[in-house]
Amino acid sequence: MEIQKLYDLDDIEFEDITIGLVRLAKNIPDHEFFFNVNQKNDLTFKRIDDLIFHGAYYDYFFPRFEAYHKFTKTCFTFISNKSSESKQKNTNRTLLRRRKH
Repeated sequence: MEIQKLYDLDDIEFEDITIGLVRLAKNIPDHEFFFNVNQKNDLTFKRIDDLIFHGAYYDYFFPRFEAYHKFTKTCFTFISNKSSESKQKNTNRTLLRRRKH
């Protein structure tokens, strides 16, 4: 799937990007997967700042890994589909309230 004219955070550059999904055949930790990828390729994936989703009651942190291929000038970014951490910021008290009669 290709998305046209996706812009960076500075709103300066426009570029075409390709989005793909990777599904592993066996369940292994992220660090082990990227260690193996780094050993077998000329890419060096490293952990970068997590993608943070700010929800109403929780903030969710999704690990990101990135590598840059100098020859093709291509940046590869992997974002986990499972959060590694969640922080509660609000509580939902509506279920705990009693009605006054």
